[in-house]
Amino acid sequence: MLNKLKKFSDALTLIAVFLLPLQTRYIWEAGQLNQGPYEYTTIALYATDLLIIAAIGLAALASLFDRQRTDKFHYKIYWLLILGLLFFTCGSIFVASDRLLTLFVWARLAIGAGLAWLVIISRLDYKKILAVLLAAVCLQGALAVWQFNRQATWGNKWLGLASHQPSELGVSVVEITPPNSLPERWLRAYGSLDHPNMLGGLTGLGLIIAVYLFINLNKTKNLRTKEVALSLALILTTAGLFFSFSRAAILGASLALLLLTIFQLKNWQRLLLTGLIIGLTIFILSVPYGRLYNTRLAVLDGATVGARLETKSLAERATYLKDALALIKKHPLWGVGAGNYGLAVAQEIVPEQLSYYYQPVHNVFLLILAEVGALGLIFWLALLLKLLIDAFNHRPTIALNLSLLAPPITIMFFDHWLWSLHFGVLFFWLLVGLIIKNTQTPTETIAVNN
Repeated sequence: MLNKLKKFSDALTLIAVFLLPLQTRYIWEAGQLNQGPYEYTTIALYATDLLIIAAIGLAALASLFDRQRTDKFHYKIYWLLILGLLFFTCGSIFVASDRLLTLFVWARLAIGAGLAWLVIISRLDYKKILAVLLAAVCLQGALAVWQFNRQATWGNKWLGLASHQPSELGVSVVEITPPNSLPERWLRAYGSLDHPNMLGGLTGLGLIIAVYLFINLNKTKNLRTKEVALSLALILTTAGLFFSFSRAAILGASLALLLLTIFQLKNWQRLLLTGLIIGLTIFILSVPYGRLYNTRLAVLDGATVGARLETKSLAERATYLKDALALIKKHPLWGVGAGNYGLAVAQEIVPEQLSYYYQPVHNVFLLILAEVGALGLIFWLALLLKLLIDAFNHRPTIALNLSLLAPPITIMFFDHWLWSLHFGVLFFWLLVGLIIKNTQTPTETIAVNN
């Protein structure tokens, strides 16, 4: 009975990891702001939530039947930090204008922490979790290639897919203006996610996992098959990252690759091979589409031809930053309530705008400070600091630990989705669980052996 419960829990955890990018959901209350649709106040139950909740229930039940279980409280500092973050997130309900929304955001955060707990306590081999996550990312990479080449995404409510056309306003595109021609709008790939930046973050992490697994392959009878599979994974994740056109994700992935190179120089031959595969993929894609990156990377020059949308994006981000600082100045200690950032801006800073203007500030740290207050931010920062310290101290796997942390921490300085959107929350806590599992257990039990 005990083994069956643990097996079912572990199986549901793996399924949840694989289906994490799936956005299938039941909308309980559609978000509204200034009489327009507003995603950040939408209350919904996702299919992955049900899987994670079921896995948590089975794991908790198994722990009750486990006669060999000790009462020792493992990972004490981590859980104190996580409970502190949950406490102040829930406590912000007393200052929130929409208390039901804050309760929903707290529940989403708790489910994310529950996913981290499942990963930590599971009997799953570490390489199996990485392999399942990489398989999910490869599917997203393949979908991204198809979407970009078709220049459209198709909608399916059962798969949580939304339809996007580059001609539609509000859709994420790269705009270029060829000489003596009308502007061209090129759709950025979404995968199955809400925004190309989220796809970039996911495929960037998948690229890091693929590189790490490839350079640490050991000689086995299936070595050639694994090399071919991981080579394909390198191509798909690189292509997915390329077609997301996400600058923050590319920066984070580049930093992670640099860390992997520094700490894995002993595997220099395989590093060169992975670099060759990634480089060739980028070169092949850049021949027809590299000109689109001229616009994405020329954002500091407003006179650059075709940089209109990029300049506009920077101006909007500056506005979001100004609004966030104004809110923080008004509510420095307790914030405005988890999930209530857009509502607070509309009520206290800039009223009577269209709903889509009320984007969260593109900085996770400032967003947490504005919503949950200084005390909540302290626990968030302490958790990140603890992860970094343990990553440095666990020398045998320092390369993997730091390379997993580099992309999300980089993205936190330039975007908000790791705190504000469902996939981002679960994605972050999955990484938390992976790093804690990796740094707190004996190396021989989690080393990637192939």
